[in-house]
Amino acid sequence: MSERRGLLIVISGPSGVGKDTVIKRLLEVDPNLRYSVSYTTRRPRPGEVDGVNYHFVSREEFERLIREGAFLEHATYGGNLYGTPFAQLDQERAAGRDIVLKIDVQGAEQVRWTSSSGGGRNGTARTQERARHGSASPKTRWPWRPTSTTWWSTTISSAR
Repeated sequence: MSERRGLLIVISGPSGVGKDTVIKRLLEVDPNLRYSVSYTTRRPRPGEVDGVNYHFVSREEFERLIREGAFLEHATYGGNLYGTPFAQLDQERAAGRDIVLKIDVQGAEQVRWTSSSGGGRNGTARTQERARHGSASPKTRWPWRPTSTTWWSTTISSAR
């Protein structure tokens, strides 16, 4: 376990804005940065590798993971489910490594709500009690510190 807890870096935006390009460059520049592999119910595209690009699972498996509170955030896009699992985030951050997430705007709002409301898995005594009895939202069960997430946005305009 590292003395420094890794940062959570969120790259978010609508489809086609260049999230993958930004993440690829970040990973090239910082070899200690890790990429969070999301879960999805969509079929793999040519060249995609399970466990590298995504964890490809059935809708039934994904819904089971939702019920178990396995995701920091999850969203539906194009009829498929996508979610960011806690397990890898916890492991990498505990080891002191920063981890980058690629999530859509809907998922980013869930993460923002979780961190800004203190609704992370640390939550209040009430949410901890609900977590022990299985009725808590997944958002109430992560030892999250809002100060470890930096929210920023930028506007990119193109001259035509």
